[in-house]
Amino acid sequence: MVQGLSPENLSSPSPQLVGERSTRSLRNSPHLDGAWSRTSLYQNAILPSTISAWNSLPDEAKLVDYISDFKIAIDNNKPRKNPLFYHGKQRQ
Repeated sequence: MVQGLSPENLSSPSPQLVGERSTRSLRNSPHLDGAWSRTSLYQNAILPSTISAWNSLPDEAKLVDYISDFKIAIDNNKPRKNPLFYHGKQRQ
């Protein structure tokens, strides 16, 4: 939606970037404006939860130009298994 690669029916209701609202240089300029909601049902819907997930990504992942680079940045952001807990033996 941010890079313009999604269909129009998905990108038209999407909120604008925080940096597009302000003329000042902001630290959170690549963040999306949150979708306001009165009910918890809408807050857990796809658009607000996607905005929350997007805003939690590191800025390096948000600012890449290509989908392949975005996938690599997301993969690098995933938490890794702690090797201390996985040393070959199963728990009893």
